[in-house]
Formats: sequence, C-alpha cells, structure tokens
Amino acid sequence: MLDVAAPLTLLGQCLGRFACYAGHCCYGITVEWNVFPFSYSYDGVTYHLGNPFIEAMCSFVGFVVLFSLSLSKKKSFNGCILSLYCIWYGVERCIIEQFRAPGQKLLLTGGYGEGFGMSQFTSLLIAAFGVIWIAQYIVRAKIAKKKLMIFVDKDKLSDEYFEYGKTIYAHPHVDEEGRPIKSDPVAAAETEEKGQ
Repeated sequence: MLDVAAPLTLLGQCLGRFACYAGHCCYGITVEWNVFPFSYSYDGVTYHLGNPFIEAMCSFVGFVVLFSLSLSKKKSFNGCILSLYCIWYGVERCIIEQFRAPGQKLLLTGGYGEGFGMSQFTSLLIAAFGVIWIAQYIVRAKIAKKKLMIFVDKDKLSDEYFEYGKTIYAHPHVDEEGRPIKSDPVAAAETEEKGQ
C-alpha cells in the first residue's frame, strides 16, 4: 500500500512547494542574479534563490521516476518503492535546505542561522531509513539463499526470489481460501474446467 502512496506523496509535495513559492515562504539564500523562477524578489531589491520552485521540480522528477517504476513490468519486494522514495526525498531535501535563507533555517542546535539545519538532520534520517530497509532485505535474502526480487520481470518471478510468497504475484486474483475472485473471468473459467 505504501509503495503505491510513495510516488503520489512526491506529487503532493511538488504541489505543496508551489504553494510555498506563491506564498513567498521557505525561500533560499540571497543571489546576485534574477532569473525567474529560479530566483525572485519580495521587495523588488533583494533576490532570493527559489528553493520552493527547485524542490517542486525535484519532487516532480522523483514522482515520474517512482511512478514509472511502479507501473513497469519489473517488480520488487514489498517496501522497495517506499524505500526509494525515502532516499530520494531525504537526499533532495537535505541538499536544498543547505541553500535556505539563514533567517528561515531552524538549526539543529536551536535558533535560526547558518549551519546544519533540523530539517537536514530529519531528511538524513529519512534517507537512512530507506537505505536500511533495502539493506536488511538484501541481507535476509542472502541468509535465506534466495534471489533478490528487485526490479525483476514479472513473468520470471517464482519461489526462487526472497519474499515472493508475500506478494500479490504469488497468489493473484484469489480470496483468502484460494478460490478465484469472480471478477477474474479467466481464473474462474479455469477453475470450472478443472472441476469438470
């Protein structure tokens, strides 16, 4: 479920950053150049880096990448897309926060100013969660002496792959008791043929 929600969360964050951009908040450091939309001015004199716009674009690219992976014929273990989201968003946010205006940047040590920000720390924790989730899957697969189910063609999936049995691909279109779901006419027809 979270693998489905992860790309859409990036799309929501993209739209949210456009709201920040329109509301003139979360702006970046001062710059000498005026290239709209990458820089803008609140007072007509001082130009700031358009952090919300840049983050919106990064989030949109992340959405396209993760959504494409979700729809591809290559499938992965449960939690893979969520892990990639965590890594993408964590790294993206940590880098962009480095260019945030000091007056808008809450520091890890308290107060506002230049330095390592609280949101950068949080972003690194999010990225670390994504890396740890993938790493623990790989380690458990190696211990179980199974193949890694990371972007494997759907037609090649089998019990050789670690945690394949936990996916919908192992038991497609059946209810809790293993009977075909009526909305799947092919499976229902196959069951009727076997019964005759």
